[in-house]
Amino acid sequence: MAHFTDHAHFQGTSNRNSTAIAKLIDESGGQLGGFTGRDYTCSYANVMDDNVTIAIDLLGDILLNSTFPEQNLARAREAIVHEIVMSLDYRLNLVHQTIR
Repeated sequence: MAHFTDHAHFQGTSNRNSTAIAKLIDESGGQLGGFTGRDYTCSYANVMDDNVTIAIDLLGDILLNSTFPEQNLARAREAIVHEIVMSLDYRLNLVHQTIR
């Protein structure tokens, strides 16, 4: 579920759609992203010092006001299924799953 949320967070908020999110981070010269590890989820913004306020506002908006638009959820679901299938090819992942 955390992995799905990680993908869906960047699809839009009550204040910005996905295009506005991408445009704002691009205009600030930064990068916005997220990833899910085995035991955690991380959302991040990488910007120059002058744009930290923009990045904090944007991350706060994404984390607190995500709307999870219906039309984008299917795409997020497909991406996650694809990533899971790809991870099955990596034997170390299989070892960790059987140990648990």
